[in-house]
Amino acid sequence: MALDLTRPEPPAQTVLMLQTAEVKTRRIRPQPNLSGLTIQAPDDGELGGELVMRDATGLTRTIELADLVGHGSLAKCFQNCDSEGGGGGGGSPPPETFLTRIQTQGIVDNNNPFESNEFEFNATAWDGSTGFLRITGIPSTTDQVRHDHLIYAIPSSEVSRINTAVKETDGWPNPDDHFYFVPAGNTYCGPVPLGLNEKGAGWALTEDACSFNPKLGLYFGW
Repeated sequence: MALDLTRPEPPAQTVLMLQTAEVKTRRIRPQPNLSGLTIQAPDDGELGGELVMRDATGLTRTIELADLVGHGSLAKCFQNCDSEGGGGGGGSPPPETFLTRIQTQGIVDNNNPFESNEFEFNATAWDGSTGFLRITGIPSTTDQVRHDHLIYAIPSSEVSRINTAVKETDGWPNPDDHFYFVPAGNTYCGPVPLGLNEKGAGWALTEDACSFNPKLGLYFGW
């Protein structure tokens, strides 16, 4: 039977529902796994995430940010930080685009201002290559300087753009929230269009609407 996701509770009948699982990642800086006075210490980090990387052979691998921070560099982690210790290709890494800063202004997840947000970035370059970045534990209102890998591509000309779609993910029954770039006084409404001359530029995005009422600020670099 079809489910009405606008209803606050499921139907009265017994329902077996299959849904894509939300990606779970380890915390980057968790508290020690020891006995303590509280379940979660005040200094227990909540931030997590993962990188999806493609090496020179075309093999796609996923690396958790917790492993990346522990190794201190992308090159070392690409070779050694997975659970099996597999190797990676040699040579210089290809040029890449990063998320360098994120700002939120009252983005409330599931009507709870104390619940953190989980953002997903899907990037598509001019040559068809794609990149994916997921970051978790982002507060409702924050301003964070970051250096998160987005895609192995950079805009090398005005026609070699990288379009980046952004959404904040939720579990059932709350739908995901999509964010759109809407320039002031412009009719464009869609993904972030990264171009050659826009390195380090700020992008103001609005939530689930094509109106200029930005709540999310993003900066990218390469």
